[in-house]
Parts: sequence; C-alpha cells; structure tokens
Amino acid sequence: MPYYPSLDEVRERLRAATATIGARYQKGVEASKWKDPTLAKKQHYYTAIQNVIANDLYGKGVERSSDEIWRNGAVQKGAPILGQRLAAALPKWEAHWGPKFEAVKRAAQALPPSTTDYMTNIQQRLVPIVEAWKGIRRT
Repeated sequence: MPYYPSLDEVRERLRAATATIGARYQKGVEASKWKDPTLAKKQHYYTAIQNVIANDLYGKGVERSSDEIWRNGAVQKGAPILGQRLAAALPKWEAHWGPKFEAVKRAAQALPPSTTDYMTNIQQRLVPIVEAWKGIRRT
C-alpha cells in the first residue's frame, strides 16, 4: 500500500516550502512563455465559458459561498498586500492612466457653466469629457 502523509506532515512540508517558494516561483515565471500558448487555447476558454453558462456553474459556485467567507478571504488575503501592490502599480498607472486623467482634468476645467437645458449640458459638458477620456481631438 502506498504511503500517504498525514495532514500534519503535509502542513509542515508546506510551511517549510514557504521559505523558498517565492524564489522558485520567480525562476519558473522568468523561464516561461505565457501569451502565445494562451492564445493557442482560446477556443478552450470559450468552450469552458459556454459550459459555465449552460450549467449555471457561476451561480452554483456563488451559492456555495457566503458574504462571511468572501469578507474573511478579502481581509486576510487582500488587506496585508493592498498597499504594497498599489505602490508598485503607481508607475504603470501614471504612464497609462495619467495622460487620460490630465486630459479629462483639462477638459473639465474648460467646461462652460451648467445650464437648465439638459441637451445643452450633454453637448457642452458631457461630450467634451467623454471625448477627452477617449482621446478624441476636436477640430
């Protein structure tokens, strides 16, 4: 009969792995290719999504959970790393969203005053903001 470790043994093995798992993970990521193999399997994704819809797997999965389970997971997993992840993402945000933010801010500062006519407000106040967000230049 094969040997099956106890839950305590498995837990200890996992605990011991925590010291080296980060470096091993990084090494594996650096040696991997992601984009092309993923695109090659996109039909599998579409088929899986159709299966989820046809069998209401999304709803069934949600039903097996609860607000308390979700809250506990979010607090235990998210709260400890949220600040550092946000700090690490700031340069990317600034490069990609910063220009849009600045364009919208410039457009907002140039808006005429609001009127009582909703169509005028849409044309003179909403449309310029949307165009700034989408990067549309008025001629």
